[in-house]
Amino acid sequence: MKPLDVVHWKRYGQDRLYVNMPSGEQVGWFDLNTGKAMLERYELHSEFEAALIAFGVQPLQEHKPDPGTDCEDRPRTQPITSNTQMTEIACPQDISSFAPQTTTQQLPWIDLAKNTAGEGIQERARELREATPIRSFLARLFDEHTDERAFRVGAAGEMKIGQRLTTLSDDWRVLHSVPVGSRGSDIDHVVIGPGGVFTINTKHHPDASIWVYHDVFKVNQHNQRYVPNARFEARRASNALTKTTGIGLTVTAIIAVVGAHKGFNVKAQPADGMVYVLGGKYLVPWLLRHAPILRADQVATIFEQARRSTTWL
Repeated sequence: MKPLDVVHWKRYGQDRLYVNMPSGEQVGWFDLNTGKAMLERYELHSEFEAALIAFGVQPLQEHKPDPGTDCEDRPRTQPITSNTQMTEIACPQDISSFAPQTTTQQLPWIDLAKNTAGEGIQERARELREATPIRSFLARLFDEHTDERAFRVGAAGEMKIGQRLTTLSDDWRVLHSVPVGSRGSDIDHVVIGPGGVFTINTKHHPDASIWVYHDVFKVNQHNQRYVPNARFEARRASNALTKTTGIGLTVTAIIAVVGAHKGFNVKAQPADGMVYVLGGKYLVPWLLRHAPILRADQVATIFEQARRSTTWL
């Protein structure tokens, strides 16, 4: 059997290791903040523990406290030093003592419906400002193009599109800043409604000229890979939502352009019909023109899965 994969997921105060089969099926998770582990596939408990050890976590020793013993009296376990810089895990539970569960337990999930537009890259911009405050201040003073500026401008664009999406009718659902995978990427907006499911990638170029012809997307005459990237994002969303809902879905990608005050010219949309490039002010009318292809119960089912952080891991 191939070794299990370990994904380090850290967001919104949570810090966990998700252990998966090479196929992507989840085996269990280990919470680095609390020391709690949860196994969905108990028959793989040895492989689960081996994967954690290989990642750099000290294996937990068997410990059976006396009845009534408070958690604070239990031995604590120090992790092996690794590049993840893990801290001491308080009150660990014994992985090897877990018994098979009689009912299937779902992984805990974070409700992404609480996220706000631009939240993800606002956080990254803030981290950069805090890491280099003087450099960030001078860059803003002289309007230098830095990563912090790119995140800040991007967040402003996402917030503008997020505001426009609030004007959709009540039978539509919207998610913002949807984290995908384990490498810090996210989908700016996911829109679900009678007209289908859409991923929206906001591109904020305040003082630029934009020219589009099929997959060619130029900003100030420089080629950008916006269209292929948006297509990949939509396919990834299609796979994730089809798997979790059981509904065969084809997600359409939208590149929503904000700014472009020096010119915005779409000569021809991408030919496959899977990606559309739109000016921000045309986004909502374009969505509402779509003929219904999803029933209200299907919209509710898709949204219920899309709002779960575990859908996108």
